[in-house]
Amino acid sequence: MSGNKGAVSIRLDYYDTSFCFITAHLAAGHANVDERNADYQTIVNGLHFLRGKTIESHEYVSHTRIIDSNASLNLTFDTAATSSG
Repeated sequence: MSGNKGAVSIRLDYYDTSFCFITAHLAAGHANVDERNADYQTIVNGLHFLRGKTIESHEYVSHTRIIDSNASLNLTFDTAATSSG
């Protein structure tokens, strides 16, 4: 991953249930799907927590992907302005 892209994650155990929350800022644009998927795999494979925990070792995982929506929308200004309500 490069530039201003990255991810943060937090994990917790609530009684006998483990949770992992992940948020990531990924590359925008229709042409960057492969880059986003590769970045996501880097995140999943690279995040390790204390006690040997990984993302996959949690019972519940919540993913939030932040993608630059202003760069992903293929709309003219007038179309976007009139459709925003």
